[in-house]
Amino acid sequence: MPESQDKECDVLIVGSGPIGCGFARTLLDNDYARNNNLRVIMIDIGQQLSAAPGENLKNSFYYQRNVNNFTPIVQGTMQTISIAPNSDSLPYPADPSSFQPSGLNYCINNINPEQAPEKNMPAAATTYAIGGMATHWTCCIPRTVAGVQRPHPDLGISDAEWESLYPEAERLFAKSDDLFATSLRQQVLFDKLRATYNDRCVRMPLAGQPNGELITWSGSDTVLGPLLDKNAPNGIDRMYNLKILEQHRCTKLVRESNNNSPISYAVVRDLQKKTDMKIKAKFFVVACNPILTPQLLYNSDIRPQALGRYLMDQPMTFCQILLSTEIVSKIKALRDENEEEKGSNAQIDPVPIPVKDFPPAILLIGTQEKPWHVQIHKDTFSYGMVPQSIDPRLVLDLRWFGQMEARESNQVRFDSPRRDLMGMPQPIFETVLSKVDADMQHDMMKEMTEVAMQLGGFLPGAEPRCMPLGTSLHFQGTTRYGREDDGTCVVNPDSQE
Repeated sequence: MPESQDKECDVLIVGSGPIGCGFARTLLDNDYARNNNLRVIMIDIGQQLSAAPGENLKNSFYYQRNVNNFTPIVQGTMQTISIAPNSDSLPYPADPSSFQPSGLNYCINNINPEQAPEKNMPAAATTYAIGGMATHWTCCIPRTVAGVQRPHPDLGISDAEWESLYPEAERLFAKSDDLFATSLRQQVLFDKLRATYNDRCVRMPLAGQPNGELITWSGSDTVLGPLLDKNAPNGIDRMYNLKILEQHRCTKLVRESNNNSPISYAVVRDLQKKTDMKIKAKFFVVACNPILTPQLLYNSDIRPQALGRYLMDQPMTFCQILLSTEIVSKIKALRDENEEEKGSNAQIDPVPIPVKDFPPAILLIGTQEKPWHVQIHKDTFSYGMVPQSIDPRLVLDLRWFGQMEARESNQVRFDSPRRDLMGMPQPIFETVLSKVDADMQHDMMKEMTEVAMQLGGFLPGAEPRCMPLGTSLHFQGTTRYGREDDGTCVVNPDSQE
């Protein structure tokens, strides 16, 4: 293929999710960058799905009124990373006259003949889009709990430093501590849970701001903040020298000469034009996600021993309930205290919850004894779609997120000659739960069912279950940091190779 025109900049950012956009915002939103015309190029393998780069698609009026119908949108934006052949059996045998490949020689849409089903993370997925998964995320942003969910300070970042950095991150995400303060369901459910779980029960911190009867949910566009101008031709304020290139794949990073020299340029492919270019930069930021970042490093022959290893997920338990008559009666009593709400729809609506009532969003934080975090709310995921005949105001999602031990043997590797959907090395998972991991998930299930029975009854078809590995989408560990280059880490505490 012929090469298109090469480019040059001060900083190249690969990946346009919240992390990549956080780098862009921090680099450009200051006097030094403006006075010195700092040039930043941000590329993403996916396309732009909204007018503003990286907007949360849940900001649609329609989806906020009928959040259930956002589920197919989430499903449509996520690509499963590694699919074991024949993992989804047909309901009955195929017509014997149809072509059926011999053996396991599938090689399309990430169907992966080298993937052992028992070591897979079958629900692990990625979003190819400007904004990444922030185009459809839940926007729950609790802080990690020191000594429970946070890397040990000996690895290079103290608890004091964590606490000093959180306020800036929360500012970039436009965090709200009590976004649903007026929600009737929130008030009743919070009081009920607080009485049992005391200080573990808190209002869920969310990335979003009120917008009348709606919510403006934060996305990567929120993180970019003042860098954007909706009236500009490309959506970028001309004060800032930022270019966002959609549907551009960073194929590899190339060093100047040897393995110890700095990166000189990136080989980038325009997927629409099918042309390659070199983008030279003084600095390179790789912010693709915990699977695609090690994939790019591997393809660039940057292969430290720990790359892709120590892979961890947050194993999940999940169920949905229908609110109890007792809970709904308390909500009705609150509604009836408001004369406007009492008379607005009460005569024709058998559900005494205003249509405009914001959903609940409650968190049970982790402790040493119960080192998991809990989200009790009503939102949209790639699973848990409510039947259309069920009023979603009566449904509550209960999600328990656990932890996994950091073990070198749990990994994602890229040594297959096969290529994934986007033409990069096919990821292969080798991940199993330890006994400690499994016992934790069992304990999570026990607590989840106890909480559920306090609030209502299980929605038929959404009874308590352990979710497939990867469901949380909260992967970590594959580019872990550490103080010493001892083979157990990929970067230093400043995220540098």
